[in-house]
Amino acid sequence: MKAHILKIFMASVAILAVTASFGWAQLPALDTPALSMVRAGHGKVVMTVTAGASGAPAGFGVWWMKYSDFANNGLQWFSAAPDPRQGEAYFVGAPLIHVYGGQYTTFLLGPNASGMVEIGDLYDESGVISNAPNELTPGEAYVFTAYALDVQGQAASPLSPMSRQRTMAQTNCTFNRTQWAIDPSKWPQIPPGDDDGDDDDMPLPQRSRLGSNPRPQAVDTVAWQMPLGSITYTKTQTQNILTKPSGISEPVRPVPVNGSLGQAVIVDPSATLIALAHQLIAAKLNLFNGASVPANIRQAIRDADALIGPRVVPPVGTDFLPEGVGLDLIQLLGDFNNGLIGPGQCLTTPSKPTSWGSLKRAYR
Repeated sequence: MKAHILKIFMASVAILAVTASFGWAQLPALDTPALSMVRAGHGKVVMTVTAGASGAPAGFGVWWMKYSDFANNGLQWFSAAPDPRQGEAYFVGAPLIHVYGGQYTTFLLGPNASGMVEIGDLYDESGVISNAPNELTPGEAYVFTAYALDVQGQAASPLSPMSRQRTMAQTNCTFNRTQWAIDPSKWPQIPPGDDDGDDDDMPLPQRSRLGSNPRPQAVDTVAWQMPLGSITYTKTQTQNILTKPSGISEPVRPVPVNGSLGQAVIVDPSATLIALAHQLIAAKLNLFNGASVPANIRQAIRDADALIGPRVVPPVGTDFLPEGVGLDLIQLLGDFNNGLIGPGQCLTTPSKPTSWGSLKRAYR
């Protein structure tokens, strides 16, 4: 554990050293990559980084900040030293979550090759170091730039032209993982045996007395529980899962090793299971908070539960999923929680939990 913490600390020190040592007066060694916006949710912006003819063989960096901060800084980036207003991410390894069906498997780009990244959804991604891995602010205008890195992790190309994108603002909505994690007292109740909001998986004795109101108020008095797979978790256990970093990777700044690029990466074997649990918990909280849920998302919730099965999610347990399994579900549920699919994401933090009667009207 101490060695793990030391490596994370050294990675953080590397970020500061790299950022502080940019020398913009040097001649660029690589072509400037192109940055194009793909789509925006309420908490994230999806974009494509395309390397020039010389590629980005050591990876690339992306900077972003609110347009208001960018304007207040004279339409300039904070290139001399780190600044808390500027998000920075260094893509120096291989993604595990956002691979888009295997289309994007590395951030080390060849000539004219592309990588798709999701700023605002880096918390569970691998192969990246970032000072701002959590969600972006909904309804906010942001600016972005990208550049190729050299093997020391420094700028090897000029910054790409500034790209601007606004996150979505909407009120018929979902909350993302970070928003739900803020205050568990605002979490809605989940009725025993009901994983996806349909009556078909509820215990028969309970279904037989549903009548015209399938969510009797009396159900609200049941002890709070979160079913993930075939295991039921308490509110404290669910909060511990929701706030546990997946540890998919903590990459140390790449360094030359015998003339080639070497990279130390720490991978938690439970990473994918934790990442899937994060999105599944948020999706279930959104469903039972009254958000309308598309049929494909409701099916994804069922599929995620079936995939988790009897596995006990860390830190409650120590189980894991096979490598590469469940990535499509993480992507799909993450898009729902971030407002790219479904009714859109909420602008505020969760408020008072909803009763079962109003829930039935909301998601039926």
